[in-house]
Amino acid sequence: YDVPARMAGWLVLGRLRRGDLSGARYRLALNTRRQPFDDLRVREALFHALDFEWQIRVLHGGEVTRANSFFAGSMFASSGLPDEAETALLEPHRERLPAKVFTHAFPFPSTNGVGVDRDGLLRARALLAQAGYRVVDGVMVNAAGEPFVIEFLSFRRADQRMLLPYVRSLSILGIQADIRMIDRNSYYNRLRDADYDATLPPGAGIQVPPSFELRASYHSSSTFRLNASKLNDPAVDALVEAALSTTHLDKFVSACRALDRVLLWNYYQFPLDAMGDTRIVYWDKFGRPDLPEEMYIAPFPDGWWYDDTKASRIEIGQ
Repeated sequence: YDVPARMAGWLVLGRLRRGDLSGARYRLALNTRRQPFDDLRVREALFHALDFEWQIRVLHGGEVTRANSFFAGSMFASSGLPDEAETALLEPHRERLPAKVFTHAFPFPSTNGVGVDRDGLLRARALLAQAGYRVVDGVMVNAAGEPFVIEFLSFRRADQRMLLPYVRSLSILGIQADIRMIDRNSYYNRLRDADYDATLPPGAGIQVPPSFELRASYHSSSTFRLNASKLNDPAVDALVEAALSTTHLDKFVSACRALDRVLLWNYYQFPLDAMGDTRIVYWDKFGRPDLPEEMYIAPFPDGWWYDDTKASRIEIGQ
């Protein structure tokens, strides 16, 4: 867009705030019904092997931010340590939850974005060692000598751009990683049957405020495609029910934040880039309604109109 029309102010680069969806635009989901992804240490290891800053720099030109919550960009996102209301919801499940849920804010690693995070890979290797894995002749194997294999299932070619660098990082650890591209119908059939290791599920955004998708995405009763990790966690179930059964906003917020903490610390899924503003380019010959940015859905394009005065400034051919 480095053209004379933009220099003259006739071609405008702008943004429309998006308030109807929050959370991660993409999530990497592990199938917890399959070994070894039912092991928390393995899931955490895979989390640390991912260099997300590389994706921001190379794939998105620095235009996106990381989703630091399943409800990133909304009042329902957790931060810091759990408050009194969140702790009260989490306490009945303390024995089955990672201890750090109560004592630490969830940390998202920061890297230099070169594509291979040495510190992250060292952390991943240490966690895999705790889970009983070791490297033999360059291959990560378990106690029985079976190689660590992970297949990423997808029907979208764009997913390869995000997954290929991750596959390379996993190969450095000795993990045999591959991307399986199939047609859309086969993809959803295998998703329904839990016949996969990991995937980038489509439609990962969360409504503001969250509603039906809490049960569809995270509850053990859900067979819906949004439950891409095939979760069966009593703590998650209880927090989903707590959120959906209350009629008080403050209790709803606390339940969502507590749920966010449980999901993050169990590493069932890895939130990637956050739902952001919609980037637009338009000729400055339109009027726009004078409405607050907090509108849930921006009035575009139906809320725009042709403006003769503005249009008269623009010279044809520029």
